[in-house]
Amino acid sequence: LAEKNERQKCTYITNEIDIFDNQRVIRTKYDVISENIAIQLYSKGSKKKIVFGASLELGCASPHKTNRSKVMVMLENEDVITFYHSSKLDCGEFELWGNVSNSEIIRLKKSPIKAIKLTGTDYYDTVEQFEWPTYFIDQLKCFNP
Repeated sequence: LAEKNERQKCTYITNEIDIFDNQRVIRTKYDVISENIAIQLYSKGSKKKIVFGASLELGCASPHKTNRSKVMVMLENEDVITFYHSSKLDCGEFELWGNVSNSEIIRLKKSPIKAIKLTGTDYYDTVEQFEWPTYFIDQLKCFNP
């Protein structure tokens, strides 16, 4: 039960107003949702991003049109939402920064995660076992502190 309550809480690393542009910046801690995937929420002003960190051999996270990395999230209701890497080329730990729209947030909140397919520059992997399949349902409210 304690774990369920923890999952309802928003744990922020950053939740402040940027003094230069007067925009709120939010960053949650990384939450582990499966053996190889952790997710962090980030926003600045009205721009929202979901950051997928993966300890898998996928190559780089690339924003380039010819070889763009992506994460596809399939929900139990069969809805599939695709996030494309929107940050710089990253060849360290696989970390994909995907923009998320308000309509996608509504869709993500409707159903638990069934599968996540992560595609890097070299390989892809599909994860179907989740310790926290209701992550989006529990945590997307954290975009609005």
